[in-house]
Amino acid sequence: MKLPRRRLTPFQRALLLAWHAARGFLVRSEASKLYHFAKAAYHGKRLAEKELERQRRAERLGLTKKQYGILVVLSNGQTYTVKQLAEKLDASEGTIRKHLNKLVDEGIVERDTSSRPYLYRLSRKILELVEED
Repeated sequence: MKLPRRRLTPFQRALLLAWHAARGFLVRSEASKLYHFAKAAYHGKRLAEKELERQRRAERLGLTKKQYGILVVLSNGQTYTVKQLAEKLDASEGTIRKHLNKLVDEGIVERDTSSRPYLYRLSRKILELVEED
């Protein structure tokens, strides 16, 4: 009996290929191959679930995924430059700057213009709301 092939999403396929490339192809037995394949699939599923949860949270707040990511980084209370945020979020400085400008306009993020490069942090009113909860 031939089982139907399961279609993988491009994300799952890339994750699986990267995992196998990192591990190398030193798998010796069929049972071992099956174990490693199942383990990779499980971790891929968990990564995908985390990503979906992040996306849902961002949508509930009326934010894009990048804007939500910026808020997560800024939530520790420190100040960051555009370059530092871009490195942490693996995005271009232009993309981060665009999203920061929107967050500043909405009063969610504050821009410290007393020095160059500008520093960004969560606004005081947002920090107070977080501390109340």
